[in-house]
Amino acid sequence: MVAYIIKRELGSVLAIDADPNSCLADNLDVAKPETIVGICEEISKNLSKIPAGVTKDRFIEMRIQEAINEAKDFDLLVMGRPEGRVVIVT
Repeated sequence: MVAYIIKRELGSVLAIDADPNSCLADNLDVAKPETIVGICEEISKNLSKIPAGVTKDRFIEMRIQEAINEAKDFDLLVMGRPEGRVVIVT
């Protein structure tokens, strides 16, 4: 799908890997970025590392923006694995 949209110049592409296997980065031949699940887990374990004056929501949003892998013709965002316990950052 990504190649099809790029080849036909149908618009900008943000590819989102929501597959539990998380192999889209490999298939698109780009370095595997951080995952949203990984970011949320890291922040929930290290709340003291949130910069002063920055809300947790804003910090998570910033980290997710940084995790977007910007390739030549598309951007990639990886959700992460679904197995294991679910982490909810409150």
